[in-house]
Amino acid sequence: MLGTVRRLGLDTLLLARHCRERDLVLAMIVGRILDPGSKLALARDLGDAQTSTLGEALKLGPVKVDELYRAMAWLLGHQEAIENNLAKRHLHNGALLLYDLTTVFLKGTTCTLGAYGHGKEHRNDNLQIVVGLLCNREGIPISVQVFSGNASECGTLGEQVLKVRERFGLKQVVFVADRGILRSAHIKADLQPCELEWVMALRRPAINPSSAQKSLTSFTINPDTSI
Repeated sequence: MLGTVRRLGLDTLLLARHCRERDLVLAMIVGRILDPGSKLALARDLGDAQTSTLGEALKLGPVKVDELYRAMAWLLGHQEAIENNLAKRHLHNGALLLYDLTTVFLKGTTCTLGAYGHGKEHRNDNLQIVVGLLCNREGIPISVQVFSGNASECGTLGEQVLKVRERFGLKQVVFVADRGILRSAHIKADLQPCELEWVMALRRPAINPSSAQKSLTSFTINPDTSI
């Protein structure tokens, strides 16, 4: 699995030069794929060559669990650079961008983004966060963003548009999302002023020859766009 990660260029995508934090992040990624578990269990496995050869392959030596948490903080500090590199590799003008959100409930009380909201996990008695994921047409993740637990889905669209245009440098894309995100008010406020295109589902009452035609006129797809 580590060989596959390297062939995909994930190591250099995280950081071009070698450093311990990068290799610890690689170990967490590979460990999550092969044997999902706690950070404590992974730290123990990385230090035991009889249990796992991953630590030896990455030349990590003894690993403390606190190092893994510090490596996650290091990764957060490099998030924008990593996402920019992913966008350069997997996006282009005219690309389809798939955007959706989910919720994750929390057990602690100190998360600054934790708030009560309508959770998709039906754990409304817990604080939660809202997580937005932006992918390309093949479903390759490009960017992830965490919002307050009481954020509205449609209210997150503007930040994605800003990210795509200013950070990724894309001027012509097609957003694909559900009706909870692509609401008319935010289409007019976030997409239309930037002359961006979108694809969404129609409600059942709108699916008839006259109303469907009227709805379809609300957006256009450039004939040169690859979908």
